[in-house]
Amino acid sequence: MTDAIPPAADPNPVSVDHRLLTMRRAVRQLGDLGAVDPARLEESATGLAVERLLALLAELALAVNTTVCEARTGEVPRTLEQSFHAAAGAGLIDADLAAALTPKEGPHHLLVQLCLDSEPEKVGGIVAAAASSYDEYVRRVDAWTVSASRPATPTGLRPPDTRRDRLRARQARPLAGGPGT
Repeated sequence: MTDAIPPAADPNPVSVDHRLLTMRRAVRQLGDLGAVDPARLEESATGLAVERLLALLAELALAVNTTVCEARTGEVPRTLEQSFHAAAGAGLIDADLAAALTPKEGPHHLLVQLCLDSEPEKVGGIVAAAASSYDEYVRRVDAWTVSASRPATPTGLRPPDTRRDRLRARQARPLAGGPGT
């Protein structure tokens, strides 16, 4: 008998879809804010909103990366930076995107916190870079999850579109005795 905790039998790809949905909305909200310049940061809660949206994106990306990496490789990344590099190793994203999502100075939301009071002129650039990188991340993860050519893993992670396709096929079939039969 061992005390080791077994890996998750089914990492629930639907949870990845839900997280991607929230991430898409957060990226869109960052874009909807418009220019994040020092004057705007002074007059409103823009800085707080930006920092929170970036923190949310980081939290969700960590959860997605952990779910996929645990299922694909058995690896459970412990930090945001480790998770992006593990995601690149698992084929979820590429190394360039992993690097863009892990600035050497620290996570985007922490950079915004640090710059809000001392260097507010840098916040706009941090936000633009983060929004662009997370937008690309969402696109790539979404493409990965719907890729029918991705092989199944030993833990049972299947592309969510497999279930969606079956459901759509069932819905498209006319019911017995109904119109078209």
